[in-house]
Amino acid sequence: MKLDYYNRDDLTLSPLPEKPDPVSPPYASQVKPGVLPSDPAVRKAHPIFSGVLKYFPRALTYVSHVSKVGSDQHNPGQPLHWEVGKSNDHADTLIRHQIEAGTFDTDNVRHSGKVAWRALAQLEIELQEAEKRGEQIWQA
Repeated sequence: MKLDYYNRDDLTLSPLPEKPDPVSPPYASQVKPGVLPSDPAVRKAHPIFSGVLKYFPRALTYVSHVSKVGSDQHNPGQPLHWEVGKSNDHADTLIRHQIEAGTFDTDNVRHSGKVAWRALAQLEIELQEAEKRGEQIWQA
């Protein structure tokens, strides 16, 4: 069964390439138009840099490491990507890692980092599904 993967560069689902090309990945290097709010007032109500990145630089950097370790483990030899359909039990897995918070998993990655990754994955999927239903996900 060929799974789609979540492309972190343009925030779309893309077909998994037969033979990945590490020099020319099969995705754009920009955020896809429409992912961020288009209304200036709404954009200002979502301060990504000053409201998230500046608050949690170490944690977010660590979550990017969790992404890399997970991608390498589940997709060896392929470009960094998230195969959305491979694991959909984010809530249960998040709680399993939360129970062991403060310790390291067998791959030497902090359980708390995996909690954060799973929480982001769960929220991303929830927001994408809401958009598909036509719901407004951005608020001023």
